[in-house]
Amino acid sequence: MDSLPLEILTKILLNLPPNPSDRLVCRAFKDILTPGCFRRIRTVQFAKDAFDRLVNLSQSEVSRYVEDYEYLVHPLAYRLYTPVATATPPHKKMLTDGWVVGKANIHAVDNLICLEKTYPTRNQTLDAMAESLVQRHEEYLHQEDILGTFYDVLSLSKALPLFRSLRSVSISRFDSADDAPQEYEDTMERAWWAVIKALNKCDYPVERLHIDAVYDGMLHGVPLSKMAQVYEVLGELKELSVPAISLGSGAFLRPGHVALKVLLGSGRNLEVVRLGNSNQLRMDLVNEDLGFLWPCLRVLDLAANTEVEAGDFVAFLELHSSTLRELTLTKFGLVGRAEDGTQWAWGRIFERLHQSLTLTKLTLSHLQAPSSLPAVTIDDMREWERTVPRSQEEIAVDWY
Repeated sequence: MDSLPLEILTKILLNLPPNPSDRLVCRAFKDILTPGCFRRIRTVQFAKDAFDRLVNLSQSEVSRYVEDYEYLVHPLAYRLYTPVATATPPHKKMLTDGWVVGKANIHAVDNLICLEKTYPTRNQTLDAMAESLVQRHEEYLHQEDILGTFYDVLSLSKALPLFRSLRSVSISRFDSADDAPQEYEDTMERAWWAVIKALNKCDYPVERLHIDAVYDGMLHGVPLSKMAQVYEVLGELKELSVPAISLGSGAFLRPGHVALKVLLGSGRNLEVVRLGNSNQLRMDLVNEDLGFLWPCLRVLDLAANTEVEAGDFVAFLELHSSTLRELTLTKFGLVGRAEDGTQWAWGRIFERLHQSLTLTKLTLSHLQAPSSLPAVTIDDMREWERTVPRSQEEIAVDWY
């Protein structure tokens, strides 16, 4: 190996999957592999040891190589509930199963030992049951040790400011998908605020922020002084990705929607925006009311999962015509009528966008036509994808 030129050895090693243990082979291996091995790091356990490792890494010589950090979120080992009949203070969150989040009481132990629900004893031996209970008890102790001391929040606030090359932060679910299950709401919200508070302590700009899901409690009813911490972070971002936005339903939807628009409006430097609506209810993620929201917007990826007001949506896109180059639309339906009173149709929308935008890439999936019009087929979407983006020759004309 020593006879190989350094350039060839570097090419060989950098084309292999990164493995930190390979750095121990020799000094040359260490020098070549160290940057790649620590470019992306993750916190995968909600335990003191995991946060201690993160802090120790931030204080080591390899901290300068860290560019991407991912906080992998698990649901709580169990949630602390008290019956509605005994505790319903107004500041508690009502849950669909008739319980509210509250302080632990003697009955909370039932959740821990799985006595409230049918325990799967049929196919388990007593030893297996005992081992499972011990494991859950250990998870509970780790969880409570952190929740009660804010060890997670403090650790991130110590570590992230020391990663001087950090440019991307992700908050991801352990079973990541484009939805927002209720069992992740508490831990996702806690991780969100832990990351936001840590990024507020950084004196370098983080360019990309991804969070798998945003819930109503992360936006609505939060003191303005705390939301200012969020606005400070978003104001520096170039890319924001939120695949699932869940703002509740009924009377709670409107305040959350307003708070969402304020949140989006704080990202004035955003160039790439990826948003998804998991409500299955009418919620226009972007529309004309937002105005010229993102002056630098290049890439817009939206999953509506519902109908949108076509006129307002088209107007919003046209406000960003000077910068928008890539557009992805998923699970969109149409409501509303055009200025002349006729019903909007996708073909008409893309014909108009072809004239007003300078798109170089269009990606469409699961578009729905108004009920009075024929269904949109895959062939229709592929045809629109081919015709709407303007050719390089057309775009070049704009420069003369």
